[in-house]
Amino acid sequence: MLLGLTDSSYTYNENNSVSKGTTVKTENQMQNQNPYLIIRNTQLDDIPKIVNLQKESFPYLARYGNIWHPDELESHLHLFQKRQFVAVAQ
Repeated sequence: MLLGLTDSSYTYNENNSVSKGTTVKTENQMQNQNPYLIIRNTQLDDIPKIVNLQKESFPYLARYGNIWHPDELESHLHLFQKRQFVAVAQ
């Protein structure tokens, strides 16, 4: 499940500091010991999921085409190769 946008995996530890190469737990997941969120670089196969997430999050804007389109998101991957991230529930 793709949760959101934005080079490696990062995590917040119990002190709310970020560590590279690990995963992120939400507060609820920490209490319930549910699966982790993985923060990673965006990949081409994420683009349709990102577009769908925008449509669900901003239906009014999507109706008028005011969301990022697949070709624009793909361009972002090429322009900002290591600076586009997604959060994925595991």
